[in-house]
Amino acid sequence: MAKNIYFLYEPNTGHYLRGVFADTKPANSTELEPTGLVDAVFNTDTNKWEGTSIADEMAKAKKSATTNVDPYQQRMASVAQMLLQKSAQQDIKIAQLTAQLKGGN
Repeated sequence: MAKNIYFLYEPNTGHYLRGVFADTKPANSTELEPTGLVDAVFNTDTNKWEGTSIADEMAKAKKSATTNVDPYQQRMASVAQMLLQKSAQQDIKIAQLTAQLKGGN
């Protein structure tokens, strides 16, 4: 007998547990796959999986990443910018002093 794949869900909450291969359909399972959902929950009234789509979850994570800047990273960026400015100022000063030396000979 060929085994089928079933998707188990927690009986009280409907939260997805795991997929299993079985000869007969286990209790609290469905043949519908919860594809593309984060924190999938099976709704027995509608016989459908519900949850946040992966695309929506990724968009939420991206938005959160841009609004929650790590203060240490922010400070490091500030220090790096300051060092670049100081280096550029030193390069200008060196060029000026070199020009003075060449002009003074």
